Amino acid sequence: MENKSHIPADYLKEPVVCAIWSGGLESTLMIQQLLNDGKTVIAVYGEIKYCIEAGMRQHLQKFAIKKLTKYFKQKYPGKFMLHKFGITTDFRECGDSNDFIWGTDDHWAIFYATQVCVTHGLHYIWKSEYTSTFIEQIDVPMYPGKGIGKFNVNSYSGELDHFVLAGLRGYPYPPPRVVFPAGAYAHTGHDRFNSRKELYDELDPYLQKYVRSCNSVEWFCGECYPCLKWKHYGLYSEKPEDLEE
Repeated sequence: MENKSHIPADYLKEPVVCAIWSGGLESTLMIQQLLNDGKTVIAVYGEIKYCIEAGMRQHLQKFAIKKLTKYFKQKYPGKFMLHKFGITTDFRECGDSNDFIWGTDDHWAIFYATQVCVTHGLHYIWKSEYTSTFIEQIDVPMYPGKGIGKFNVNSYSGELDHFVLAGLRGYPYPPPRVVFPAGAYAHTGHDRFNSRKELYDELDPYLQKYVRSCNSVEWFCGECYPCLKWKHYGLYSEKPEDLEE
């Protein structure tokens, strides 16, 4: 994997940043790191519904986001802000894969985060891609036997730049740069982790209770791809006792 940083050296000095947040392990850890670094974080969270069956999953995600947001606002007063957007579509059901066309979660998030950057005068969008994220794709491949190819942080950032420009909609504002821990720290510092277990152990114990990555309508199904990655590293997400049914 090539992850040499292409980001200007002064980017870490930015006092206010935009961060894409899903309520999952990686994005929640990234926000914790940014806040611990003293930054003000404007998080962008998308409620993206692909079919009517997603209703229960959205209920679980809203619960997780509510709990995590409360923690961040209480521990870092005045340092955490949340912007939410919603998309409802059946677009994903129209083909076998939409990984390379408009409409993925990442695409919508970058599109909206760009507009947040324009509104607040920001220059960087943080997205939670760690070196360990790609190590685990080798350990737990989504499509066994097919391989994952060679990941290049710079080319991935270039791919997302198309959706930055779409978000600008012709507005005369310098395009914000998409920043990853993997590209910024190159497997050191905030990107020193080698597994999902190490990421999880870095989280505050309260956050560990409420992060959720499962794609199903259960808190932790143990069968979807995100859950399989948790299980591979000996992790299990217990359903919170205070979950609002």
